Amino acid sequence: MSLCHRRKCSRLTLCCCVLLCSTVPFATGLQASQHLLPSVSAQTESKLAPRADPKLLSLFLVGDEIVRSGEADGTNAVKGWGESLADFFDPSRINIVDRTLEAVNSRTYITEGHWSEALALIKPGDVVLLQFRGSDPGALGGGNHPVPLPGVSDDTREIQISPTKQPEVIHTYGWYLRQYAVEAIARGAIPILCSPIPRSTGQGSTAGRKANTYGSWTRQIAAEQRVGFIDLDQLLGQTSRESNAGQSHAPGQSKADSLVTDSGSRAFRSSTELIAGAVVAGFKCLPHDPIAGYLSKKPLPPKACSAPAVVQAPAP
Repeated sequence: MSLCHRRKCSRLTLCCCVLLCSTVPFATGLQASQHLLPSVSAQTESKLAPRADPKLLSLFLVGDEIVRSGEADGTNAVKGWGESLADFFDPSRINIVDRTLEAVNSRTYITEGHWSEALALIKPGDVVLLQFRGSDPGALGGGNHPVPLPGVSDDTREIQISPTKQPEVIHTYGWYLRQYAVEAIARGAIPILCSPIPRSTGQGSTAGRKANTYGSWTRQIAAEQRVGFIDLDQLLGQTSRESNAGQSHAPGQSKADSLVTDSGSRAFRSSTELIAGAVVAGFKCLPHDPIAGYLSKKPLPPKACSAPAVVQAPAP
């Protein structure tokens, strides 16, 4: 049986799949999120990219400040990798629709209404690339921006959101990723999940290369939903080992180790192209690469796949 379902979209035969980085398993019969979704403010919406050409296929970027930092212009020497990713694509053939935002996580991107706004723009055959960084477990207790529970299960916790004391049921990191995958597929799109990128712990090691962490949970969801998974932690580790020869870093630290701060929240400006290149390499690792025909003439990074990706199964 082919692992890739093909459908015709605007005169193009495309493989509809959702690419998920570090995903978790999906529970059968999952309903759409029942959270009250506030309208996205006009100020926030003005920062988010529309579909430039309605006739073209679109690659949607959904995530947090790892992908977009501030105005995505490199202010204060930091920006996300989303802007660098656009350089690898031909704008006359594909739209790059950056819907990522700062100060969100996998939960608040849904509850604040950003995901519903993005879904309204997505058409059949579009590709949705998702990445949400890991969160500080210390923020689980509530406050203004409580983070998801760890893991991929259906566990929940009811909390009160400060300062209104509004009650809300918090789900796991994987549960929210599952929502994105299921709802993107329902729109006829191709979701792809990306693992969080390596981050420095201050000890010359990376926080993502362990079992039972955000990267492994993302992989679980991708396998469960049979959607694409890009292991950026692995790809960036491979890339840094190949490119670090003769370069100096802190003892025990590689270029991949220094991509983000201890909070894991922002990619350094000099590293965004490295990360974007790893994303493109990750697409090339998929059994069916849905963006292969839409690349620019920018030199491509080498393919360095350590494990097979998973692609959405055909519809019954």
